[in-house]
Amino acid sequence: MTEQKKRNSLPKSVLIVWILVTLFAPFAVFFYIITGVGSVMDGTIYSLLWAVISRNDYSFRGMSFLGLYIPVDPSNVFYGLHILNPMILLMVPVYGFFNILFAVQVVRYAQAKTSMSKTALVGLLTLAIPLYEIFIFVPYMLSNGYLHFTGPIPIQLIMGLLIAKKYSPKPPETPWE
Repeated sequence: MTEQKKRNSLPKSVLIVWILVTLFAPFAVFFYIITGVGSVMDGTIYSLLWAVISRNDYSFRGMSFLGLYIPVDPSNVFYGLHILNPMILLMVPVYGFFNILFAVQVVRYAQAKTSMSKTALVGLLTLAIPLYEIFIFVPYMLSNGYLHFTGPIPIQLIMGLLIAKKYSPKPPETPWE
């Protein structure tokens, strides 16, 4: 491996951590509380490969793995932890598009194939879908009097920018190399 190529790449351990953060770190949260008779408190946390969908009392009602349901409370298996569930994975191209694009962009930046400004712009786009949900759902929730929180969880954005800063392409030591 040449010195220039070695200088412009991520170490394998950092690359593995980056892949794990991209796939498993949550990127969006959606919580709301409906008060009154029979108050309801629901919440959902999304990641690329898993989701936690809770209901009212936050009891663990079951889980699914690869689409196979393992109910703890067979009354409703929709609520619980879903890992590699096909219904959750169908949302990945929509919800996770910018997250996957940002993961690739950070690696390209470390290889000196793109600029930091383009990498940061794509990183900010990872917040686009959760922020879009705010603009769609908050007026409805507020008009009905629901306490509501929707937002991004910028774990991947923070990690990606830290990796990009730490492993930024360095120019040669002397201009004649």
